[in-house]
Amino acid sequence: MLGALLLLLAPLAQTAAPAPAPVVAESEHYHLVAYPPFDASAEYLALAEALYAQLERYFGAQPAHEGKLEVRFWPTVEGYHQGGLSDGIPEPSLASGGIYWTGTSVAYFWRQPSESFTRHLFLHELTHQFQFLSVMHNQGRAPDWYNEGLAEQFGYHHWDGATLETGEDDVLGLELDIPRMSEQGRAGTYDVCAVVEGSAGAGKPTSWAAVHYLLSGPDAELTRRFRALEPRIWSGELRGAELVRALFGADRAAARDAVNRWLASLRTTWQIEWIHWDSRGADLVGESGVVALVRTRAVYEHGGQIQATLHEESGSAGLVLAFRSTSDFLALYRRPGGRLELVQRTSAGWKTLAAADGPAGASVELAAQISDSGSLRVRAGGEERLRLELGEQAAHGAFGLFSDAGRTRFSGIALPSDPRR
Repeated sequence: MLGALLLLLAPLAQTAAPAPAPVVAESEHYHLVAYPPFDASAEYLALAEALYAQLERYFGAQPAHEGKLEVRFWPTVEGYHQGGLSDGIPEPSLASGGIYWTGTSVAYFWRQPSESFTRHLFLHELTHQFQFLSVMHNQGRAPDWYNEGLAEQFGYHHWDGATLETGEDDVLGLELDIPRMSEQGRAGTYDVCAVVEGSAGAGKPTSWAAVHYLLSGPDAELTRRFRALEPRIWSGELRGAELVRALFGADRAAARDAVNRWLASLRTTWQIEWIHWDSRGADLVGESGVVALVRTRAVYEHGGQIQATLHEESGSAGLVLAFRSTSDFLALYRRPGGRLELVQRTSAGWKTLAAADGPAGASVELAAQISDSGSLRVRAGGEERLRLELGEQAAHGAFGLFSDAGRTRFSGIALPSDPRR
């Protein structure tokens, strides 16, 4: 019986498809190994080189590493875990989306639910790699809050495919770290001195807030002092209470108050509700087999106007009005062919309120204006196409964008000013 079973299994083993070979690509400074499906090696290497140039200027050094810097990418967390374990990384160290491992000098990561967050992770881990190999002899000598905060500082970015801007705080992200830190600032509960001292842990949001303030805050003299002290941070010579005094002096309360006021002033424009959104410079790209939706974090009490040019690659897309929850908003659809439909989303489902013909073509400028009284005016291609009385309730809520069963790029996005929060 066993012999017969082996005979049956042998042909199956012989015909099993081999595992797909990884994509191997190189640039001037990087060697990338990515496991399929992956077709973006050119863009990721361009992103890596843009980061390399910024980090070389920041640290005033290059990695002391023989050959190109190694990067590994997997499409799934399972592949990432298997690959990391095979390189000797302990299982607990593989709990996040990526890691730089000093034992191999390799940066590892796996694809996240959105392209913008995948790039954030990529920049984060490559910053660790460059820092450790260029100024720390590949040893964890600097405080953890500094390492994590700096990697997040370079991870928060804008990228249009060619130009990289890092150190941003108004970004399109899946995580709510920046809005939550802004909330801590408004509450006055963030203690920058405890973070820098090392007594508050080294969580990503709190570490980023400290580094972002030191590098991007309003106190230019503090930034100059911090940059001058960094070599002593890299060597491990300066840390803890001594570093707090060197940066902020003896008045810890004044330092806490200043940072909290600054954090409270930060504003993030967009919040992703239904994922698969990417930012490409000033443009946003939504893609989903169902619905991708992003809306303003600001809530507008008295209406306003939202405008964007839709570049539809497939499916339908449009503008979101009076957003109060994912089961309570209005969606202005532009269907393939140009037809416009105003649809109401409720807990019971979708209801069409009005429709009108609009201009055909793959791209169109779409604008929706809601007055204090709830009067809606819709323009498409510069002409008014729809007018409807919705009632005062429609003047309250957030604005947004959506893409339905397809992919759409939104350019020229304009939002109301002076929202009531």
